Amino acid sequence: MKVVLIDDNPIELHVLEMRLTKLGICKVVAFSSPKEAYSYISANHVDLIIFDLEMPQEDGLAVLSHLHSIQFGQPICILSGMNREIIDLAEKVGLMFGLNMVSCYSKPLEQDQLENIVWQSRQIKQAAKQKPRKTTLYPLEEITQGLQEKQFCNHYQPQYCFKAGRLIGVEALVRWNHPQDGLMFPDSFISQLEESEHTFDLLKAVVDNVIHDAQHLPDHVSISINVSADDLSNHNDFSSLLSQFAQSDIKPERINFEITEMRVYKLTPEMLRNIARLRMSGFGLSIDDFGVGHSGLSNLVSLPFTELKIDRQFVNNYLINSKHRHAIELSVQLAKKLNMKVVAEGVENKDEFNAMQAIGVDICQGYFTGRPTTIEQLITKDVL
Repeated sequence: MKVVLIDDNPIELHVLEMRLTKLGICKVVAFSSPKEAYSYISANHVDLIIFDLEMPQEDGLAVLSHLHSIQFGQPICILSGMNREIIDLAEKVGLMFGLNMVSCYSKPLEQDQLENIVWQSRQIKQAAKQKPRKTTLYPLEEITQGLQEKQFCNHYQPQYCFKAGRLIGVEALVRWNHPQDGLMFPDSFISQLEESEHTFDLLKAVVDNVIHDAQHLPDHVSISINVSADDLSNHNDFSSLLSQFAQSDIKPERINFEITEMRVYKLTPEMLRNIARLRMSGFGLSIDDFGVGHSGLSNLVSLPFTELKIDRQFVNNYLINSKHRHAIELSVQLAKKLNMKVVAEGVENKDEFNAMQAIGVDICQGYFTGRPTTIEQLITKDVL
């Protein structure tokens, strides 16, 4: 692994170089100015760049612009003594440029933070070696034909309860078993269905699969289903959907509908009526991705939610960003006061898992406790 350091402080450069060498980094090259580093980067392969924000000749923001201009694709880390808010803002600039930003830190750098930078960089390098998943946008006619022929299936991601110490729920995530191309993910078909207002057909397929698959799950395991505001505004079809559940053996208390909406939506009489019927029938209602998009406080207090799902970007930044940490902690406190369960999404490691448990989150969901899988694989993993 080859690392480039850029900092105008020679002592800090030397110390960081030695610390990286002790971590087994085979080559560390240090530069006191960005322009010197640019020449080296253009002529050599570099696995990681760590640089300061505040430098006299050219600041870190200019470094980000230069790396963007040359389409630098390796991991980048900002290490600075400036205000944390400025570091976070600079990191956001890098992300908006499409750069591979790893966790950025304030000086002085702790040993575990340095180890995390190296670990993240190696993970990115390893992921780059794997064949990227191809995204194909299918025509609407082919998608609707697939729905009619029941080619769509559900994968289920486990939800782990801290208090019970076991799996107590799953989220249904739709996949398409394409007859020629194999398993396809939502980014291949969702946007086409949204643009043509056919999302309810997909929701019906998901519900059909849930009713079929639920018989294989213990009664204590709940199932979350994603639903859009447009689906909730569909009066006649949504009533028929509820009738499907009424005719099944599934208790409404086991089903949780998650409102997933990244765009502005208007609360219509039809939508409110369907939400009221959901709650009157005993179904749960979750506000998904709380804190991003349009899942805000106004919706939280105006609708009868039973669950709050904290978005993964807050969870992933909890341990390194004080603002994200305060936002999650206040969200948990608010949810408790509103008598709602709290789910943390995107929990990827033990530190995040322990942190969410410590602040009172009820349920953990993420790769650390389980990746999405088929119902057959789920029941054979002995996690139920």
